[in-house]
Amino acid sequence: MIARITSPNHIWLHKSGKLRVRVDFFPEPNDSLYDSCHVQVPERGLTPEEESQVAEGKTKEEQRNIYEQILATIPKVWRVNPINCHMFLLPIGFTQKDLEDAIANRIPELKAVMADADRQSFKELRGLPNRLRGATCPPKGEGVSLISGKEWTPTLVQQAGIVLNGLEVQEK
Repeated sequence: MIARITSPNHIWLHKSGKLRVRVDFFPEPNDSLYDSCHVQVPERGLTPEEESQVAEGKTKEEQRNIYEQILATIPKVWRVNPINCHMFLLPIGFTQKDLEDAIANRIPELKAVMADADRQSFKELRGLPNRLRGATCPPKGEGVSLISGKEWTPTLVQQAGIVLNGLEVQEK
């Protein structure tokens, strides 16, 4: 399993005053439920011209049929969707190791839930335990803080987005 911050837009200030970071968890080919996350998708979205063609349909059904016809002409690519997206709430002064450790600690529990869902012949996660639903708030550890300051400001949040974008943690 690989966990990744996929966009600087997935980092923002939470009402608690902590930094809210969304981490996406992607299964790998040997993981349970991988097949349901490995999907074919159009390689691009609709163009404005194609969107106007869809809008010309008089009913929802006509619009859906036009949309399907257009989609059939767009080449497809394979991608892996995340099996789970989880929020981490980080205090000012957190270290990169704090976040990486919190992410790495989540992977075994998530994989166990995935394996259980697979044994029950589910194609997706169902009934996540409470401990995996709420945001994770890792404590500030020792070491040099990734972003320093007294409190999160819009500038520091933006800086954190730039620094953390693309951060990847792999299963150990």
